[in-house]
Amino acid sequence: MRRILALLLATLTLTGCQRSEDAPKVRLGEDPCANCGMLINDARFACIIQDEQGDYHKYDDFNCMFIHAQSGRIQPKRYLVPNYDQPEQWLDGTQAFYARTENLQTPMGSRTATVPTRERAEELLKQHGGGKILTFEDARKEWGK
Repeated sequence: MRRILALLLATLTLTGCQRSEDAPKVRLGEDPCANCGMLINDARFACIIQDEQGDYHKYDDFNCMFIHAQSGRIQPKRYLVPNYDQPEQWLDGTQAFYARTENLQTPMGSRTATVPTRERAEELLKQHGGGKILTFEDARKEWGK
């Protein structure tokens, strides 16, 4: 019985690290990107930062999110990114995998999709003709210059 409870607790803990459901709704075609001002129109690439004050900043693409985060204008507390396969499902941006491929069109040219597992990122890259998988730190270095 203890093993079952320990396994259940471990599963819930790991799941909690990957998914982050409590995020504000992004109103497609209405909400502007906090970095570039463009209206957010594609849920597969919309992302959010919650700052230290609890305010939410919405973005139309991952590069805008990282540029704004590193600008010094906000103090990020939490990064929320969409699951490319189920955009209504938010992932913890620090735990997600960023699949970057030249064959993916995105609003601001990041050419990146986020998914919850490395295996899914590898599949996505195969479907789109190759590319590279970035961790959160890799992505932050790539766009937060």
